[in-house]
Amino acid sequence: MDKSSQTGITVGDMWQAVLRDRWILFAIVSAVIVLGLVWGELQTPEYISTSTLASSSKDETGSTLGPAEGLLGAASSLAGINITTGNETDRGIAVFTSRTLGGELIDRYRLAPLLFPDKWDWVARAWKPASATSVFFDQTRHALFGGAPPKLTQEPSKLQAIEKFLSRVSMVENKRTGIVTLSVTWDDPYEAAGVAEALLEAGNEHMRRARLNDATRRIEYLKKELSSTSVESVSAAIGKLIEIELATRMKANTKPDFMFEVIDKPFPPEHPYSPRIGLIALLSLAFGIGLALLVVVIRLAWDPR
Repeated sequence: MDKSSQTGITVGDMWQAVLRDRWILFAIVSAVIVLGLVWGELQTPEYISTSTLASSSKDETGSTLGPAEGLLGAASSLAGINITTGNETDRGIAVFTSRTLGGELIDRYRLAPLLFPDKWDWVARAWKPASATSVFFDQTRHALFGGAPPKLTQEPSKLQAIEKFLSRVSMVENKRTGIVTLSVTWDDPYEAAGVAEALLEAGNEHMRRARLNDATRRIEYLKKELSSTSVESVSAAIGKLIEIELATRMKANTKPDFMFEVIDKPFPPEHPYSPRIGLIALLSLAFGIGLALLVVVIRLAWDPR
């Protein structure tokens, strides 16, 4: 058994093989980088439009109801009224990123074709027909098990459109400052900003209407309670509650940005968020070098000369 087979492949052997096959290795690395860059250029660019928001439901104390919060709890107990409070910012974020609001926006602005552009015929302005195989399996399923009729087009379901839309929307609150950042990812910079603005308008309007209806119902209920009690302390507490609800109703009627006040409105981004060509080139370089070294090891093990 010769010495090389006893000691295995050494670093010196590797270096000599690299020098010997340097042009092959250079070609491998170059090919991997070129393929990576081509792949990156073929990807659909995505843009992120962001907006900075502040919760307009909070006063200077940082509480949802401010000084009236303690009074609300005490008066509710005295009058037997079940009015609960919580983190309004979290509730607002939940509403803004809900399937209900997402479905409303998709229907109002007809966003489904923009969410599934490969399934939409832009010339005929209709959904592309489903493949013959898909129609056959749908018809067979319907004949055997019933249920929904077979789909003759590639139109996505309402739930699929909503989930695709919500996957492009993000709202994050900075717990230290209370500032909320809305981000919308889209394949067109102007559409990204437009969707963000539409979401802000629809979300604030949804919260405004809901709070207005709640305040109106509460005022009516409190007035009935006020007329039915003769206890002075309870009457005073209910009166304060009515004042709070009247203030809420006034705000809902006069403040369009009811839930979130826009500090920095969404703008169309100038550069895509992805694909990141620089990162793709760097990763391709690393992968190409690794692949080239693997080729060197295999060639050296096969032919150690």
